[in-house]
Amino acid sequence: MPSLLTSGFRFAVVGCLATGLHVGIFLFCVRTLNLGPTLATTPAFLGAMTLSYTLNHSWTFGARGRHCYFFLRYLLVALLGVTLNMMVRFRVTRWLGKSYY
Repeated sequence: MPSLLTSGFRFAVVGCLATGLHVGIFLFCVRTLNLGPTLATTPAFLGAMTLSYTLNHSWTFGARGRHCYFFLRYLLVALLGVTLNMMVRFRVTRWLGKSYY
């Protein structure tokens, strides 16, 4: 099991990688596939969540096995976050007419 400092650093690295992947997929979906910003959040979320869970599970925290237990907990928290994100994005882009940026 890595030290707290090592885990914190790894967690930050994984967060940056997942954020970069999310933004990349999101922009690809909006600019290339012409998906709306709210809908483009779904594939971006799925890609970033998969990367984040995989790296955090094995590299950041050094966990082994029990993916059913760990992933379910992770998925529930992630789904709450993406739902809030999509609600805010929808309201900002549709109701307020602002850019998805």
